[in-house]
Order: sequence, then structure tokens, then C-alpha cells
Amino acid sequence: MIGVWLDLLALLLVRNLVYPPQLPHGLPEFAADFWAVCENIHTMTEPDNLALLKDDMIAFIEGHDIRHFPALIPEEASRVWWNDPTNLDSWKDFVEMAKTVNAPMIMMDEDEMETETLEILLEELQALTNEDEIAVDMDQAQALLQHAGKIGHLELAFAHQGFLFVHETVTRWYAQYRNLVETLDSMQDVFSDDENEDELG
Repeated sequence: MIGVWLDLLALLLVRNLVYPPQLPHGLPEFAADFWAVCENIHTMTEPDNLALLKDDMIAFIEGHDIRHFPALIPEEASRVWWNDPTNLDSWKDFVEMAKTVNAPMIMMDEDEMETETLEILLEELQALTNEDEIAVDMDQAQALLQHAGKIGHLELAFAHQGFLFVHETVTRWYAQYRNLVETLDSMQDVFSDDENEDELG
């Protein structure tokens, strides 16, 4: 057993000599390998495509003897949102909650980014930017095109006592996309109000 530990220690020493770890300021040297592992886990838990997570969700839902129902969840439905932002696996708790209240099925809605949708959004944003109506980082907005074909948003929901209980998973790039859409919608509302005032005037 001592020989095994010595071999592992030798491997770690060689690895650190060839690939020295980049430690945060103030972190002691003995924590190098622990930090490298934590950093890797953090990266892996933030995918930019939720396709694999979708498959995991379906398998987990059906493993709890609950039916999985692909759906377009209506925006106007009365919703109660799951709120546990620090737990990356909170969707599992959500499924188990559905099982607890004997929900017969869980609805799943997904948003896959389409190139045509993005191009239309970018054209409208560019037009408003050129007119100095809004200030948008168009380079950052254009970068969203690299996510075309990816799933950026997943929504799980089950009905209980007249409410729709909802859990959503959102990638960083999809959150940025949604903010741009909201910015555009708000500006269009402003233009619509101005036109109505001109007609009344």
C-alpha cells in the first residue's frame, strides 16, 4: 500500500513540474490538484448546448414512472417557479417533487436556436443601432450565431391544484439572446406608443 501511495505522489510531482497549476492568489501549493479538479467540474456543469441534459432529464423522469410529454407551455398559464439557483441538479429535485404529488406526467419545452431567427433579430437591432435609438454591442450579438442549432433553454412543468409548477434551465448565451429580444420588444412598444400619440395629435 505504501508503494502505491509513493507512485501516486511521484506522478503528481511530475505532472506539476510539466504542467504547473495556475492557482488563485493566496491559495497554498498543496491545494493545487484539488483546485484543478474543482475548476474542471465547474466548467463541465455549464454546457452551451442542453441536448445531452435533455436526454438525461427524459431518462430520469421516465425512471420515476412519470410520463414525459413534449409540449409548448403557454406563457399565460398561472405559474409557480422553482427557485434554487445555486443547485445545478435542482431539476432532479423538481422531478422528485412531481413524483411526491403524484403528477401523472411532466411537460418539457425546449428552445433550439435557429439561424433565421437570429438573423432577423440582428437585422432589427442593427437598424435601431444605426438610428441611435439603442446602444447594442453588435459584435457580441453576432457571436450568438455560433450557437445556431443548439438547445439553450429547457423548461419542465407539471400541473397541480390549478397551478403550473415550472423549472427552467438556461444557458448563458440564451439569457443574452433573451435580453436582446426584450430590448427590441421594449423599443418597438415605445415606437408604437409614439405613433399612436401622433395619430391622436
